[in-house]
Amino acid sequence: LLEIVTGDINTLFAKADDHSRKRDREQEAIIQLQERLVDYPELLGYLHAYEQRKDIEAVSVYWLDKATVVWTHFPDRGKNLRALGVSSRAQIDQWYDNLIKKLKANSTIEPPQVVKDVLYNSYVRMRSELLDD
Repeated sequence: LLEIVTGDINTLFAKADDHSRKRDREQEAIIQLQERLVDYPELLGYLHAYEQRKDIEAVSVYWLDKATVVWTHFPDRGKNLRALGVSSRAQIDQWYDNLIKKLKANSTIEPPQVVKDVLYNSYVRMRSELLDD
């Protein structure tokens, strides 16, 4: 929901200050959405649950959201991935390792194994099919 306000922000190789700016924009987006969605308290509750990542459903959605980033690179066979500066499997490996650290740090509980498997298998497929170094 926050991306309705912030737009999609590429964080593939973002630095700490990029992430900080993204968090600031997301906090502003939460305030805007609370005002815009005042008539939909249930939806706002889901948004807050997602942001807190304290239940299995919210954590699962959070992790799967990262898998969808991987999936977006298959229709163009990695053309946009390469346009973003990704030219090697080592870069993807580094991105994935950093992503897993971030997901674990930002989740109060672990998602179900199937969610981890979907993310991992998506990464493996991206690595093997879209890069050939």
